[in-house]
Amino acid sequence: MVVKLSGDAKAKFEVDHKMSSDQFTRLVFKLSQNESGETDLDLFEKYCTAFNRALNDGAEPFKGDLENETYKNILAAFRAFDPNATE
Repeated sequence: MVVKLSGDAKAKFEVDHKMSSDQFTRLVFKLSQNESGETDLDLFEKYCTAFNRALNDGAEPFKGDLENETYKNILAAFRAFDPNATE
């Protein structure tokens, strides 16, 4: 996923988990929460667009822009992901 988002074929990431579609959906919703813990539709759209571009369009949405806050938030969410968590 990190390679598809960053466009860096040599990208190494410190975690390598398999993720179900339900887990991925929960991750996107967690990324989309505002400070109050409510889903922010603008944030949801932003993250869905980034993943859609990377996974469906073959684009590399953060190529050349690895300091982008959206990209950094995605990486932080992947780092924090616990494949054994129930929620």
